Amino acid sequence: MSSVGLPSATTAALLGTVTLCLGTLCLATASPSFAEWSGAAQDDQISFDDNEYARGVQVITDEQYLYAFWMEDSPTTREVLFARSTDAGLTWSSTGADREISFPDGNAAYEEPAVAVDPLQERVIVVWSEDLDGTREVHFGISNDLGVSFTSETGDATLSDPTSAVDTFVPSVVIDLSGTIHVVWHQSIDGTAEICYSRSTDGGATWSGTSGDRVISFPDGNGGAEPKIMLGSDGRLIVVWKEASDLGGRVLQVGISDDGGDTWSSETADREISQPVNLMTGTDAASGLGGTDELFAIYAGSFDVSSPFHYETYVTMSTDNGDTWSGESSTVPVSWDDDHTRSTSNPDVFYSRCGGAIVAWDEADDTAGSNEIHISELDGGVWSGATEDYIVSFPDGENGYRPSIAGIFDTAIVPATGGTPDADTWILWTEFEGGATDNYEVHQSSTARCAASAVPDVAHVSPLRLDVRPNPAQGPLRITVEWTQDVDAAIPGETCDFAVFDAAGRQLFTRSSELVGGRAEFVWDPSEALAPSGVFFVRARLGSEVQRRTVVVK
Repeated sequence: MSSVGLPSATTAALLGTVTLCLGTLCLATASPSFAEWSGAAQDDQISFDDNEYARGVQVITDEQYLYAFWMEDSPTTREVLFARSTDAGLTWSSTGADREISFPDGNAAYEEPAVAVDPLQERVIVVWSEDLDGTREVHFGISNDLGVSFTSETGDATLSDPTSAVDTFVPSVVIDLSGTIHVVWHQSIDGTAEICYSRSTDGGATWSGTSGDRVISFPDGNGGAEPKIMLGSDGRLIVVWKEASDLGGRVLQVGISDDGGDTWSSETADREISQPVNLMTGTDAASGLGGTDELFAIYAGSFDVSSPFHYETYVTMSTDNGDTWSGESSTVPVSWDDDHTRSTSNPDVFYSRCGGAIVAWDEADDTAGSNEIHISELDGGVWSGATEDYIVSFPDGENGYRPSIAGIFDTAIVPATGGTPDADTWILWTEFEGGATDNYEVHQSSTARCAASAVPDVAHVSPLRLDVRPNPAQGPLRITVEWTQDVDAAIPGETCDFAVFDAAGRQLFTRSSELVGGRAEFVWDPSEALAPSGVFFVRARLGSEVQRRTVVVK
């Protein structure tokens, strides 16, 4: 997560707004199509240029500071490096010198690190896979002083079982609302890759996983990999990963725990939440960190059966805290397949209440022919990047890889800049800088998705009420809208506009209706859609008031 700065100090222009409604609470948010990104106009490098190979950057915010972690050759052994910004990305601690936070014992770190923050305890944790006595174990470092120091700087510490002598891969971490730290990764169990789990209830002093491997994926021999863990509402823990399907191809699986990690739904049965693709890579997931019921899981997938394999980025989304997923019935692209020649790689997803969901990935660009950082944002059930390229990196002919997104989760708190922040959403990646053949440095691009004109009005409860029943449904839907204030008072608009979208964002139905006595009602039959079952989005708009509902049709 799941997840820099505005060097020119230019506030991004936001030219439109869209309303996101969660239940009856409506939040005015910036229209993603109009957000300007600083990195699209010029390069902005934030790492110390020492001609070493930086890779796998991860960025996260605790609503006060920004933290970035990445792997870098130092100079021959790969270590974990760290940077912090205390002014919303305007300046970074990393521009003048490297700061290594992994213990320099000569053992190499692998892949990209994973990070999580606990703003209540001012705790930051980073986990990664590193050699230990001949095998890769999950290592960790914790800062209890907002990044001033990390426990990993003075010695190794692991949270996986070293006695199994099996390599671990791609850990992922989250901190729940009680402060418990949860980590997942994949490793071989009896010759098959499975998803393993460890947790700490005492701030990292002890871990459940060091005394034995805890497998939480169903052991069916299909092999699970690249798990991502996120926190849903009501303390629910959700893990998604890629795995071979019994029906062929690759799918995303999900495991859910409602008891803090004691038991997992995935221990006893598979649960596929995406449609099969022939090849799958680059999984990621994000949630509202317990603030909403919306969850997003993404992957780069290919339907090709022979080389060259062309990858696009796809999403499966849940609006009910993981109980149902849009990918169970349809394949939803978030990237634009304009000519079936340019593949997406390394997608990353972030969710914030002020700006909704945003996905970033690296992909070749038409202009320079180099890998650039693309984005896609969810707006009214439609992904902006599915029909047009949006590039947030400067197309200078140098290749950029592995973007990571961070942003302000709730605009009630803003970065401690000493003034109005110029940015509230950041994307970091590594990019070739010329010079030495392996010289990749960390770059950033930022924008103001939560501009002052788009700050949520948390006191506003919409008088427009939308009801869709039954839900879940097995037939026609009865859609009712009601104006809950005095009908003799001014209603903002003479008619109410309705629209129904499918999970891919296609508009299936529109209708305008005058409110009679403050109320309108009609019936829509899903059999009119090309796919009569799945996840559908209903939208009602009356003047400036907008309400949305999600319905599952079986």
